[in-house]
Amino acid sequence: MTVDENPISIIEGKEFIKDRDIGYCKYGNGPMKCLFICGGVGCYKKDYPESVLRAFKESEVTIICIDPPGYGTSRPPDRVQEVNRCKMDSEYCIELMKALNQTPFVCLGWSEGGRTAVHVAANGKALVTHLILLATSTRVDWRGDMAFKGMRNTRQWLQSSRDVYLEFYSDEYLQEQWSALCDVVAK
Repeated sequence: MTVDENPISIIEGKEFIKDRDIGYCKYGNGPMKCLFICGGVGCYKKDYPESVLRAFKESEVTIICIDPPGYGTSRPPDRVQEVNRCKMDSEYCIELMKALNQTPFVCLGWSEGGRTAVHVAANGKALVTHLILLATSTRVDWRGDMAFKGMRNTRQWLQSSRDVYLEFYSDEYLQEQWSALCDVVAK
């Protein structure tokens, strides 16, 4: 695929879904409609930066990148990490795509966003044409639990790993959210 020579803008917006404003961006105006879901403590600007979106030919795809409730531009309120978070997020994803008239669609999830994408595909069978999972695990065994426990304190991460998040979140928010996510994974 080649990038179009006169690129169109990436449009950012919010849509009121269920009980809150949900932030998203839209790229392209093509017939293949796609929903991109970010990973844990992510946001579309971190996980799907402009350079990634512009790798797609805008005349062939329309990409919607969602910030799930409590992440990125879908704040306030802040994220509540709970066991059924991905299933609940899937409802916002489906309703956003309906509200934006972007159905049927391909659903792509990165990392924890892949868990949400599985629920989107299951709950929106008539709307989802394809499911793409990137670096996704749907179950965490004792080894994964140990890995999460080892990553719980973000202040012990390499600074370069922290910086990716700190561009979009405060140090306090990152530590609070990541710790809570690790605690939920252990359940």
